[in-house]
Amino acid sequence: MIYRVSFNPKAALVAAGISIFPLVAMAQSEAAPAWGDVTAAAILGDPAWQEYLSSNVRRSNISRWRNYAGAAEANFETQGDWQIARFCAPSGCATERVIMAFAPQSDAIILATSGTEGLAFFGTPKGPLPTEIVDLYQSSVSPTALRAAFEIRPDSQRRALQSEMYLEDLYDSDIADGRYGPKTERGLVAYALLRAPQLGFVPNFSDDRPARNTLEALARSEFIPIDAEPGSYAFEGVWSCDGGTRLTLTSRSHQIGDDRATPLSLVETYANGSTFGLLLSGGARIGIWDVTASSLTWASQASGDMMDCRKSSDAPTPPALPERAALPDLPVAATIAPTAPPQQDATASETPRNEGLPFIGRWTCAGMEFTFAADFGVNHAQSYTQSYQTVTEAETNLWDIAFADGVSVRLGMMNQDRMVMIVTNQVLQCERLAGQ
Repeated sequence: MIYRVSFNPKAALVAAGISIFPLVAMAQSEAAPAWGDVTAAAILGDPAWQEYLSSNVRRSNISRWRNYAGAAEANFETQGDWQIARFCAPSGCATERVIMAFAPQSDAIILATSGTEGLAFFGTPKGPLPTEIVDLYQSSVSPTALRAAFEIRPDSQRRALQSEMYLEDLYDSDIADGRYGPKTERGLVAYALLRAPQLGFVPNFSDDRPARNTLEALARSEFIPIDAEPGSYAFEGVWSCDGGTRLTLTSRSHQIGDDRATPLSLVETYANGSTFGLLLSGGARIGIWDVTASSLTWASQASGDMMDCRKSSDAPTPPALPERAALPDLPVAATIAPTAPPQQDATASETPRNEGLPFIGRWTCAGMEFTFAADFGVNHAQSYTQSYQTVTEAETNLWDIAFADGVSVRLGMMNQDRMVMIVTNQVLQCERLAGQ
């Protein structure tokens, strides 16, 4: 008899809190955690991380992703300053694809999802985006949505965007005509990615509404305040300008006289660090030219006013930054002591009691390796061994195994090299490893 079963190749191995030879056990240990040892499911299942993530993501999403089989298999990999894990819905990546990206040095977090409901990004980038997110972002761009979002802007804003892109060497034309074409399209995609840390969100041109929102933020320069540390720029200091006007510049703010200090939203550096463009919160643009240790020239883009300034003292302490929650500690997989196979009675035969069972051997099931011996099973991913309590042939080619730790599985032999492993209502296809 050939065992037949309705098979879902992406079915989750973990269901209703039951695991096979426990895949991931959450507990504190003295072992130092490492990103490469942590799975996406472990992060999503950790209470501290759930609290942290819920500021950006609905808890229902966190719970759904945690239960995906792919999340239990997705370990984090290093990519520059980022740690990346990727997995898909049980029904495949076309239904839902999830990328989790964390930058421990900057406490930045990005969760990117794509699928039948479109593209979504969560989190606030504090530095350049990782390649995984950039690739997903670029592949998601809808030229139709991007063009509509650009052409709905006033002509002055369209020209200003082209000018900004030109200054960043992202627009292959020195003519800001306000028209949409291939050069403008390429420039807008690159410019939005460049400005992501200042925007405070990952730009999205996948559909009409997010494209309009992103272009509106870029056109109006609605950027979050930058967080440069003191000493980051040569223009910092208190300056005495034409007519005795006091100009106070810190790494995060701009102030004329006794007016209220205005946060900087963006600082652009030109000419080997002697020329700067300052974008103030609210949209005003200031030019700072010919900066030396003792002098600079200040200019307002809006009014055209210019002032020659000489330094009178060092800059005061810049405005304090709002506190930002750091990434939680990594969850640590508990070290589980393997259960030794049962000792054979000295008077019994030296042949194991279950010798000759058709499933004995080493198998790969949904990317994980298991060994079924005569009297015990091994999960090689966790180096975890568990003895059998009972082995029963339910019918021809269908075996029920009860392990000593209380977990039960059913093995259905399809032929000598293929079987299915069933845990509760979940089904995994298994293939015998060569030579096993």
